[in-house]
Amino acid sequence: VHQADFTLGVSGFKTLGVCVRVDDGPFKFAGILPIMDPPRHDTKRTIAKIKKSNVAVKMITGDHHNIGKELARQIDLGTDIRTPDCLKPQSDSAFHIGARDETILHADGFAKVKPLDKHEVIAVLQRKGMVVGMTGDGVNDAPALAKAQIGIAVHGATDAARSAGDIVLTKDGLSPIYTAIQISRRIFKRLKSYVIYRICISVQVVFFLACLALVYDLRFKALYIILLALFHDLQIVTIAYDKQVASPFPETPTVMGLLMQSYAMGILMFMETMGLIAFGYTFMSD
Repeated sequence: VHQADFTLGVSGFKTLGVCVRVDDGPFKFAGILPIMDPPRHDTKRTIAKIKKSNVAVKMITGDHHNIGKELARQIDLGTDIRTPDCLKPQSDSAFHIGARDETILHADGFAKVKPLDKHEVIAVLQRKGMVVGMTGDGVNDAPALAKAQIGIAVHGATDAARSAGDIVLTKDGLSPIYTAIQISRRIFKRLKSYVIYRICISVQVVFFLACLALVYDLRFKALYIILLALFHDLQIVTIAYDKQVASPFPETPTVMGLLMQSYAMGILMFMETMGLIAFGYTFMSD
């Protein structure tokens, strides 16, 4: 019986033992009933797309280790599926805790886990500086969904999972997750473009008006400055409809990087504008 269970588990089958009895007689073991719970047809393709977007994917399941390993092989997730034993460090020393954390970081998935184990995996990845997303559908997934930065309750999830998650999928499968990654990266690029444009145009206008006032001794009516600001704001509207291509890598913006890029562009635009003013003032004025 154990050998048959092992063989079926390696092939990805869950098993149920079947017993029968005649009238009020004792139960007798009749056999093993294999049950196959295959992945959805689009799961393999979706995981490949998510990995291509440079997002690491790990499987966390309560199924038997052999079943989890076979399912991971079917969807090309990897076969380095660990058991809950690797989630517990051998001692409280920094060396053993660090070794445990590295094992969790590089493993392809975990099988035979409990809700507390899922929570621990997410906590370790977060301590490694990762932004963690977690999918789930049951009550036992609620603690992990709440712990993750991005908790995703899949279609048909329980009320507890939907309450704990940040995103609730209304469509079967994992393909909406890949769509969300692409849309969010395009939105991020639009926001980045807005911030850069807003800063650089402010630098250009301030330097330009100050230079005209100090170098050429010019004065401006308030109406002209208001119209200048209004026309710049109208240009920003086009950013909302800007065609952006999702980045192949997750982007982590830095304030210093945005400021350096914005100021460099703003100063360059200021120099171009002043060059045009100087040309007109020298060769086209009376």
